[in-house]
Amino acid sequence: MAMTSAKMGLTAGAQSILDFENALNDWTTPNPNSVLSTSYNATSGVFSLAVTPNGWTELHSPPLSTLGSMKSAVSLDVFVPEVLNWGELRIVVQIPSKNIWWSELGSQALADLPVGQFTHVEFMFPPETLAALESEYDDARLIVIVNAPALFAPYLLDNIVMTNDPIPEPEPISTEGEVVEFSLKAPGMARLLTIALNSHTTMKIGANVQVESPELNMSTVSSLGATTVRMAEPDTLLGNVITGGNADIGDRVHLLGSLIAKSVTLGQNVQIDGETVTDAMLLPISELAFRIEFPTTKTETTWLEPLQTKSLTPGGYGMVRVGPNATLALESGKYYVDTLNLDDSSNLVLKQTDGPIIVYAKEIVAVRSAITTTTGEDAEWVLVYLGQQDLNLDRNFTGTVVAPNAKVSLFAGTHTGAFYANAINVEANTHVIHHISNAVLTSSGVDVVECTGQVVGPENVETHQADVEFGKAQLKYCMSTDIDDCYMTLAARAQVDRTSAALQFVNEEMSGRQYLGVARHRSLQMRHAREDQSWALTLCNDADGDGDWVKDDVDICPGTVDLMPVDDNGCPTELPDAPDDDAVRAGLEEYNIIVDNACRDANVPGISAPGGFFWTNNQQKVFLVISEVTNQPYGCVIYYQFEIQGETRDGQKAHLLVTFKDEEKSSDLVDLGRPVPHGQIQFIVTDADTGDKGKLANDIKPYRGTFRVRAVNSAGVRGHWSQWKTMSQKDCLSLGFRCANFD
Repeated sequence: MAMTSAKMGLTAGAQSILDFENALNDWTTPNPNSVLSTSYNATSGVFSLAVTPNGWTELHSPPLSTLGSMKSAVSLDVFVPEVLNWGELRIVVQIPSKNIWWSELGSQALADLPVGQFTHVEFMFPPETLAALESEYDDARLIVIVNAPALFAPYLLDNIVMTNDPIPEPEPISTEGEVVEFSLKAPGMARLLTIALNSHTTMKIGANVQVESPELNMSTVSSLGATTVRMAEPDTLLGNVITGGNADIGDRVHLLGSLIAKSVTLGQNVQIDGETVTDAMLLPISELAFRIEFPTTKTETTWLEPLQTKSLTPGGYGMVRVGPNATLALESGKYYVDTLNLDDSSNLVLKQTDGPIIVYAKEIVAVRSAITTTTGEDAEWVLVYLGQQDLNLDRNFTGTVVAPNAKVSLFAGTHTGAFYANAINVEANTHVIHHISNAVLTSSGVDVVECTGQVVGPENVETHQADVEFGKAQLKYCMSTDIDDCYMTLAARAQVDRTSAALQFVNEEMSGRQYLGVARHRSLQMRHAREDQSWALTLCNDADGDGDWVKDDVDICPGTVDLMPVDDNGCPTELPDAPDDDAVRAGLEEYNIIVDNACRDANVPGISAPGGFFWTNNQQKVFLVISEVTNQPYGCVIYYQFEIQGETRDGQKAHLLVTFKDEEKSSDLVDLGRPVPHGQIQFIVTDADTGDKGKLANDIKPYRGTFRVRAVNSAGVRGHWSQWKTMSQKDCLSLGFRCANFD
C-alpha cells in the first residue's frame, strides 16, 4: 500500500544507504576483527555508522542503481573520537558493468581533523568515474576505508552526498496489505505522553515561541536526531529540552527546566533554571508500537460543499473533504481515511461523549478547520498521518498529531495538544499548550499491559482525586473503552479505596478485620452499580461528602471516618470475621503489598528499558546498566528485578532471578573512571555474591542468552516487564567501550 508517489532522482532507499539509516543491514566489512554499530550522534537522519577498526578496515555498501545527476565530488562527515598519531580515510568506487573495478578517490589524513566533532570532508571524482556514475547501471558500490588504530570509542561516519538531486522524503511506512506498523520513539528518560513536541530527526523552534504544559510541572521538547540548524531561536520560553545532537540555543532563551544534549551552543543571556547535561546518552530509547489495520470496505467519497453539514460514524472512507463554511461532525471511534482535506473556514465538531476520536489518514491536503467539541472539554482526538509530505498547521489546531514519516510545521498562533513527528518546525510567535492525551494509546492498538504502563495521570490535583483519575484513564484508554464514564469513576474509586485500605493495614493503621470489611463493601457496591444503572448515576452525580458510597440526602450518619464499612444508611456496620492480622498480612504479601508510606500515592513504576550486561576481563565481575525509573515519589524505594535466561560455562541452560534495591547503584561506569550516563542506572555483582547473583558472576557464560527487567516499588506496585533483550557488541560501543571476550 503506497502512501505517496516517490520523487524523481535519488531514491529514498539509496538515500537511506548514504545516510547510514539501516547501516547494520546495508553496510558490511570483510575485516573479521572490526566492529560496526550505529550511533544516535548523527548529522543527517537519525543514525550514523560507528566503526571500531582493526587497521585497514573496508566498509562496503550494497549495490546502487543509477543515482542521477552527480556532483564533481563525494563528501561525507567523519567523527574522530581521540587525538591520533596516524590514520587515514579513503573512498573507492566500483562499477563492474562499466569496467571500473577500483577507482580510488584519494586519502584524507584523520590525524589532521579536529577531535570530538564531525568534520565535512570531500573527495573528487576522476573524470571517467564521474561519467560512469552519470550513466545507467545497477551494480555501483562505494567502499569507505578507515585505516586507523582502534580507540576507546568508535569513529563515526555519516551523510554521504554525491548527487545534485534533492533529498527525498523518507521511505513509506512499512505496510502489508491494509496493515500499517510503526513505532514512536522517545528518550529513555522521558515518557512519550509527557512530551509536548517529539521529533525523530530534527527540531527547529522559532523566535518568541512559548511551550507550556499546564497539566504538568514542566513542558518537554525532545529530538532524537542530531540537528544542523539552530534548535531554539531568541526570546523563546521552554521547559525541558532533550536532544541527541547539538543544542544550539539562541539569545535570551529561557528554559524553566533542564537542558540535556550531546553538546551545547548557547547564545547571549540564556537562562537555564534546571541542570545542564552534555555528552548525554539518550539510549535506551522508549518506544510505543503502532499497529493499524484498515477495513476492507469503505465509503469512497465524502465531499461537503460550502454551508453543508454532515455527521460521520466510525469506519473506512476514501476521500473526506470539507469545503469552506461546511461543518463535519465526528462521533467517538476510529476513522480510516485515504485522503483528508479540511479547507480554510471549515468546521470540525468532535462528538466525543463515548470516548476519544481517532482519525488515520494516508494523505492530508490541508487541516485548516476550526475545531470544537460538543462536551466543552479539551479535544480528545488523535490525527495519525501516515503520509510523507509536510503537514503545515497554519491555523490554530487543537488535538494530538502523530506523523511518524513527515515534518510537521506549527505556524504562528495557538496550538493545543501534543505533536509527535519525524521532524518538527515551530514558526516564530507560536504558542504551544501541551495537553496530555492518553488517547494516543487507544490509537496505537498496543496490548493492555503496555498501554496501562504508558498512561499518564493528572499531577496538579488533590492526591485522592488524582488516583481516581489515573485509574479511570487506565480503564478508559486501555481496558474498557466502551463503558460509560460513571461506571469507570466508580470502578476507579473502588480500586483506590481497596488499595488505600491495604496500605493502611500493612502500616498497622487499620486492623485486618477493617481492611477486609472495606474490600467486601466496595466489591458489593460495584456489583450494585453493575446491576442498577440508575443507582450508579445518582452516586456519581449527587454529593457524597464523607466518601462512604452513600449519597448525602440518604446518609443518616454523615461524617463517617475514611475507609469505614457502612450499611445502606451510611452508618458503620459490623466488621466481618477475619483471620488474625498475620494471616491477612501473609495473604497480601502474595500480591506484593509491602509496607512503605512513601509509596502511598505512587503511580505504576515506568518501564525500565534494558541496556546490557558487561563483564570485566576476568569475567567475575558483572555490570548491569539499564534506564532508571524516575516516576516515583521522593523516598519511595524502587527494586529492579532481572529475569535472565542464559547458558552456563559448561553449556547448560540457566534461568536466574536477580533483584537490586535502587540505593545499591554504582556511579563508575564499568570501572572506567567515567560516570554512568544520565538517565541510566548501574548495578554490580561479583563472584563473592551468593544465590543467583553469584551464579551470574561465576557460572553464566558472558553475553549468551536474553534478559528483561521491571521495576517494583516498596508498596508492591509492579511495573511492566521490558521486552526481552539479547546483548550485542553495539550495546558496549554505545556506552563508549568495547566488550571484553565478546563471542
